[in-house]
Amino acid sequence: FMQAFESEHKAALYFYKRTRILDQKWGTLSAVKYDDPKYNFPVSLRAFGNYSMQISDANHFFTQVVGGAASYLVSDFRDMMTNRLIHSLSDYLAEKQLSYAEVDAQRVEIAADMTETLQDDFNGLGFELIDFRIEGTDFDEDTMTRINKIADVHADVHAANSAGISYRELQQLDAMQDAAKNEAGAAGVFMGMGAGNALSQTMNEPFSTPQGSGDRGARLRELQTYHAEGLITDEEYAAKKRLILEEL
Repeated sequence: FMQAFESEHKAALYFYKRTRILDQKWGTLSAVKYDDPKYNFPVSLRAFGNYSMQISDANHFFTQVVGGAASYLVSDFRDMMTNRLIHSLSDYLAEKQLSYAEVDAQRVEIAADMTETLQDDFNGLGFELIDFRIEGTDFDEDTMTRINKIADVHADVHAANSAGISYRELQQLDAMQDAAKNEAGAAGVFMGMGAGNALSQTMNEPFSTPQGSGDRGARLRELQTYHAEGLITDEEYAAKKRLILEEL
């Protein structure tokens, strides 16, 4: 008889793990998009890392998260964590105005700030977030294309400075070399003439103003490079060299 007894007053027992759950992986399911504040182009960033967590408030956990569910698994928390992370990280990057080149250098600082931001969300759910880390970042193909273009320009500027010429002069040299290789059509000839005129103007500019001995040495080396590559004739080389030496 007692086995068939039914009552409107029912109770359920729940058990939960109080220890820390370590080394949980996280990753952005979709790219975090924001505008690079330094270079003014759109960036799509992916990030991944790990964290640890534990239930800090059982009452909040059962009333705000578990509800009437029969169980709540670590994987359930991981899904919730990932969904909340993208929005918080996007807001953070937009607010901090970090350029793409600064993200990796400040991963520790970003992780610390993100821990504080995320913890505010999870406190009300009865969780404590511990040791949140960013292990790596990655950019999508379009962003990498833009980044590589910027890197190429920086490398060219450095090379031009090392050679003692300006970036504009380096571009003119590249145009002349490309034109010299393209001898098959009139378009190549036209480009060569235009680049030659631009180079002539560029070469004439520094000789009109006296320079220091160090500048004269750089100009002589630059002139010798033009001559060695066949960009100026022997007569032009001798005339320009004489003008530089007359400044001594």
